[in-house]
Amino acid sequence: PGSYIGVASLGIGRVQPLEAPPLRRHLGLQDGFTGGVRVPAVWPLGPAVEKLKVDDVLVSLDGVEIGQDATVPLRDNERIHFLHLVTRRRAGRDVAVVRVWRDGAEMDVQVDLQPDRWLVPRIDGYDAAPEYAIIGGLVFVPLSHPWAELKFNDKGARALIQRHAGYTLPEEGRQVVILSKVLAHPCNAGFHPLSNIVLDTFNSVPIRNVAHLAQAVSSCDAPALIFEFHRASGDGKELVVLDRAECFAAEPEVLAQHLIASPCMVCRDGGTGEPQPQALNGSSREPRAD
Repeated sequence: PGSYIGVASLGIGRVQPLEAPPLRRHLGLQDGFTGGVRVPAVWPLGPAVEKLKVDDVLVSLDGVEIGQDATVPLRDNERIHFLHLVTRRRAGRDVAVVRVWRDGAEMDVQVDLQPDRWLVPRIDGYDAAPEYAIIGGLVFVPLSHPWAELKFNDKGARALIQRHAGYTLPEEGRQVVILSKVLAHPCNAGFHPLSNIVLDTFNSVPIRNVAHLAQAVSSCDAPALIFEFHRASGDGKELVVLDRAECFAAEPEVLAQHLIASPCMVCRDGGTGEPQPQALNGSSREPRAD
């Protein structure tokens, strides 16, 4: 019994086969041993942190020798990728015993299997939550697969997913914050065409996630709200400057025009739990109920 939390993983990414003799010699493997695969990376929040290292050679898993092509026996003369031995186990409950070649010696390492954690969330209600912040009509959201699926005809959204989807979560709470669209209003004149660009900084401060952006805007007392975005083409950054007083004065009108109850919905307590409404202008008003 127990809840399903995802597909079990070692948290080391895609291993490198060791079919080239010069590479095997470089890693110090003995001449009589023909198996093993190289660990190219250890995910910073994965279960193998401080247990496996880059350039470790995985010799066997749960007593089953791993071939130099990353396969293990399946039945008769058939072979299958060794990750089959991992993904068939239960994440959050099972432990894999990995034999490793490191610094000229073999050792056994126990890894508590957990699901991979991705920088771009993949499943609504599992690792993706409907967070947003509307600042002067600029709609900020975390990049996620559910968001991109809603914009399936948008080439810019697909490009963002392709650019960031393969990265694992580097630290707790980290998000790729994007400007999804601009709700046109005189306070943001000149910036209406902008969409699908990644936020870099707000008032020169690098932004970690949508909640961080909301907090930074709420505590800002500067006359201007200054956003820097990474251009999709890579040729520098896009600069957006809004008048702070005009933005907060326009907020009720922008929300009413688009039937939006709250200017901000973010996850609290370190990015966990359900998103909660939050004011952005430092006031204590509750979100509109209509």
